[in-house]
Amino acid sequence: MAREWGKSVLTEEEKKAREEKAEQKKQEKEEKEKEKTEREKQEQEEKKKEEQRKRECRLNKKINFYVMRHMWQVIRGRNAANRIYECFGISRQRYSRAIETGHIRCSASELDKWEQLTGISKKIFQGEDIFTWHTQDSMEEAVSAIEWKKLFAWRGYEKIEGKEVDDKEGRALQEKIHKDMKKAARYDRNTHHFFRLCYFLEKDKPAPLQESDLRLKGVQQALRTLTFSLADDCSIELLEDTLKLLNNKRTMVNGIIVYRKEKQKDN
Repeated sequence: MAREWGKSVLTEEEKKAREEKAEQKKQEKEEKEKEKTEREKQEQEEKKKEEQRKRECRLNKKINFYVMRHMWQVIRGRNAANRIYECFGISRQRYSRAIETGHIRCSASELDKWEQLTGISKKIFQGEDIFTWHTQDSMEEAVSAIEWKKLFAWRGYEKIEGKEVDDKEGRALQEKIHKDMKKAARYDRNTHHFFRLCYFLEKDKPAPLQESDLRLKGVQQALRTLTFSLADDCSIELLEDTLKLLNNKRTMVNGIIVYRKEKQKDN
């Protein structure tokens, strides 16, 4: 085909190539937008999970500090020489704020001090774990998560969906929880955190670790001695065997953690 003067006439091959290029750019743009949407969606999901985790930690801290205060009164009496907040070296207002809001900022040195003083895990003070126990009459968990939420909703420390907790229900629930703490099976090592709390409150010293705890801590200590220079001096075969062993144990430990956390949720 002849080209007109001053005009560029595309051949069929050129038109097809241009169209294909335009289509490719369009697809690339769509892919980028899709990736961006997926990334934003994933970020939102992660954000929601983190917010949920923080809410759970705040509730757990409310529960844990409430349990510690009331068990202090049950075991040591309301007329004890000192108060639990004095034992931890903090103000009454700060301790009360932990129960009312779940917000209590603790430095690493404070957490270390409290753990060494009481023998209670840092996870309790951070809200990463929770006190659970059963009464002397039953092996079932004494207080459910919804009962805690209702108690704190009645006290004005928590919001729950649905019907509000009236004064009669709130007082009855508080009485039930306090009764369950008074009748708690204090020496059941399976309750772990609660057992260690009761031991400290009665003996004024941390509970001794179980043999299994001591053995695992020994394993941790041995692993901490594994340095780059030590590993670098070992054969590849030994390193590969060690890595395989660690991966297998990691899978086992992770499975136990997941199982126990799911079991706690079910309860």
